[in-house]
Amino acid sequence: MSIIKLKTIDENLEFTSSPPVYSGDVNTIATQFEFDEFWQDFIKTAVFYREIDKPYQVVLEDDTCYIPAEVMRTEGRIYIGVFGVKDDKVKTSEVVFYDIGTGVMTYGSIPEPSETIWQQILSELGNIRKLAEEMSQGQEDFKEQMEQTFQEYYEELKVISANFMTVEDVDQICEGNYDPIYDDYNVESITQDELNKILV
Repeated sequence: MSIIKLKTIDENLEFTSSPPVYSGDVNTIATQFEFDEFWQDFIKTAVFYREIDKPYQVVLEDDTCYIPAEVMRTEGRIYIGVFGVKDDKVKTSEVVFYDIGTGVMTYGSIPEPSETIWQQILSELGNIRKLAEEMSQGQEDFKEQMEQTFQEYYEELKVISANFMTVEDVDQICEGNYDPIYDDYNVESITQDELNKILV
């Protein structure tokens, strides 16, 4: 994969790596931006076009994106810029150009159209919603597992304490409403075999 690298100096763009690239590439030419402090906390979107009235916008992930296939379809000059949005503020960069060389013909392999920026945002929201649902389901599964484990320990406690504690006392302990004192019970000695059963 080839990576075209640019860095911002406030609103100016400067190439730091400009490898030769050729027409016909699909999702193999990436553009990576290095932003200075003036772009902090902005949500950034790259813009690519050949004709100014036909721009293609791509939301950046980790300050990187692929150049849309529509822009890479033929040789010639393409234009690149970036803008950021934060609350009610919009920050734009200058536009720079990049020359695309002539690549080999790829008949019969027309790529799918690139997603619009709204499709990208909706896709990302869908991913977030799916993650939230998975986390919610995970919490429900964890809660159910803990309740089952608690019930098992509750039943075990009733069996173990049958010789020296009432069922009512066990219920209060499990509900967190009772702090038993040793003197509350008429303690009786137990055999070693009975003790071993309790400790197993």
